[in-house]
Amino acid sequence: MKNEYWWASQGWNRLAILKHGSLVIIFVALFLATDGSSTTSRAWEGAPPCYLPVGLSLALMLWGGNRYYPVVFVASLVAAIVNYHRPLISWCGLPGAILLYAGYAYSANLLRGRWRIDRQLGTLRDVGRLVAVLLTAAILSAVTGTLTVLGDGLAKRADALRIAADRWASDAIAIVTITPFLLVYVTPRLKAWLNAGAKSGGTRSDGKRSARERFWSEADGETRG
Repeated sequence: MKNEYWWASQGWNRLAILKHGSLVIIFVALFLATDGSSTTSRAWEGAPPCYLPVGLSLALMLWGGNRYYPVVFVASLVAAIVNYHRPLISWCGLPGAILLYAGYAYSANLLRGRWRIDRQLGTLRDVGRLVAVLLTAAILSAVTGTLTVLGDGLAKRADALRIAADRWASDAIAIVTITPFLLVYVTPRLKAWLNAGAKSGGTRSDGKRSARERFWSEADGETRG
């Protein structure tokens, strides 16, 4: 009961906690499903090499901030183990799963901070900055991914350049298509759903903002740099 009262005093209630927990579960499930389908589609003749989990993950990191970075890292690790049957202790396991998205996490920090953009992409400057920063981060991810498969002996060195180019192209297509679509059309509705009925009945006499209010003010970027 003490924990329940603490959450209520911070402006959260059971419904809000349940919704955020559901969001995490839904994201991981979508990550695993789109990872499997994207990998399968690469073998289809004439199919565009789009890696959907990158677009999905970047939208979550740009929208929700660093509180969701661990969720992306965990989803990437689970996909490596479940979808690709990689050992946990291997280059493609724990190190690779995290490093693949480390550059994207740093890029999301830049786009939420020093090089802040409007995540509704209201201007060409916002779109250009989003594309430039994330496509640069995709190079790091492609190189990292290639090195992990080479390190585990899953590919030949002669194929390294082709593998890196394919990885970059797959991520790039997701970055310029899936991520903007989710940011503009999905995240506003997602926020509305999370906020619906999430107000706590408790009052705060100290005039401080609740934890839930701080959560969304940080996610929306109330303070402009």
